[in-house]
Amino acid sequence: MRQDKSVFLTATLVSILSLYNMDSHAESVMCANGYMLPAGYKNCVPCNDSNLQKISTNNSESLWCPGGNFVVSQKHQGIKICSAETLADSKHKKCEKKKVVSSRSAKKSNSAKKAKDNASAARIVLKEKLPQKRIMPMRSSADSSQINCKAGTYLPMGGKSASDCKSCLDGYYCTGGKWSPDPSINQGLIKCAAGLIPDSTKTKCYNPESDKIQCKEGTYLPMGGESASDCKSCLDGYYCTGGKWSPDPSMDQGLAKCAAGMVSNAKKTACEAKKSEPAKSPDVAECKPGEYIPAKTIKCAKCSGSTKYCPGVSGKMSDVDQGIYLCPDKSKPNSEKSACMLTLDKTMMQYGPSGQKVALGDQCWNHITKDEYIKCMFGGKVKLP
Repeated sequence: MRQDKSVFLTATLVSILSLYNMDSHAESVMCANGYMLPAGYKNCVPCNDSNLQKISTNNSESLWCPGGNFVVSQKHQGIKICSAETLADSKHKKCEKKKVVSSRSAKKSNSAKKAKDNASAARIVLKEKLPQKRIMPMRSSADSSQINCKAGTYLPMGGKSASDCKSCLDGYYCTGGKWSPDPSINQGLIKCAAGLIPDSTKTKCYNPESDKIQCKEGTYLPMGGESASDCKSCLDGYYCTGGKWSPDPSMDQGLAKCAAGMVSNAKKTACEAKKSEPAKSPDVAECKPGEYIPAKTIKCAKCSGSTKYCPGVSGKMSDVDQGIYLCPDKSKPNSEKSACMLTLDKTMMQYGPSGQKVALGDQCWNHITKDEYIKCMFGGKVKLP
C-alpha cells in the first residue's frame, strides 16, 4: 500500500511539473486527449500500451493521457495515474470503474499482475531519474507512410498527404520534416520566442534590431548578404540611399529602380531627369566658320581658294556649293578663311573734306568713320586690318 502511494505521488508530481515551463523561449506543443509528450519530443505521440511501457514501469492499465498544452523539455508530460478504483480505457483517454470479476478470475489476475510487477521492480518509475538523454523518435510501421513537408511549411492537423502541407504562419517558423498523419495537432509549426520574428523564408527566427546590417549611401544589401562587407555598389539606372536591413536570402534590399525617363545621379543616391540631346536631321549638314558644303553632299569641307571665305553654313544637299563666297575687291580671306580683310594702296589715299583717308575715285569719301566707310564700300562683308 505504501509503495502504491509512493508511485502515485511520484507520477502526480511529474504530471504537475509538466504543466510548467521555466524557459519562456521554449517551443509550445498542444496534445489532444489520448496523446502525450515524451521527454525531448517536439511532437505528441499516442498514449498506448506500447509507448507507455517504454517510458514507465507502472501498469499501463492505470495510466491515462488527458491532453493539454505543453512546453518541450526533458520531462515526460501529459501522463496521469487512475485512482485505485479505476483503470484506463483502451485508448487511455479516461479512467473507468474496474469491472467486477469472479474470485477465481481475480486471484488469477492478481497472480499474473504480481509476477509482472516483480519482473519490473528494478526499473525506475519514470525516465526523468535516468541521466538526461534525448529519446530517439519511436519507429513504427507507420514511418513508411510519413508525409514530407518542405522547409517553410507544416503539416496541419488532419493532413494526409504532401499536398496538404501549408505555408508557415506569421509569428512562427517551419523547418520542414516528415510526420505521420495526426488529426489532433499541427506538426512542424513552431512559435518564435519573445522578441524574435520569422525571416522571409519562415525557416528561422531572428531579432529585428540586433541582427540588422548597415549599408552606406550608394550601396545596397544583395540577397543572401550576411554582413556589412557584403554591401555592393548601386547599379546603373537605380538609386541606393543606404540604411539598415535584416538578412534576406530572397531579395536585394536598398536597391530602387529609377522611374521611366530618369537616370542615376553621379553618386547613385537619387535619380534625375535624363538630359536630351538636340535631334539632328540626318539630311542636314551643320558647318562651322571656315567650312562649306560641297555640291551634291551633306558633309562639311574646309574652305579652299586664296580669294574665298566661308562664314559657316547649315543646309541640305544641293547641286551647288553652299557657304563659300568670293572676297570683295581689295580684300583677301583671313587665316581661318571665315571672313575677308581690307587692303588699301597707300599711294591711292588722300584726305577727305573732314580729314579722313579715302581712296581716289571712292564714292564713299563722305562717310566719316571707318565702320561707316566699310559698310558703304563693301556692304559690311570685309574688315579693316
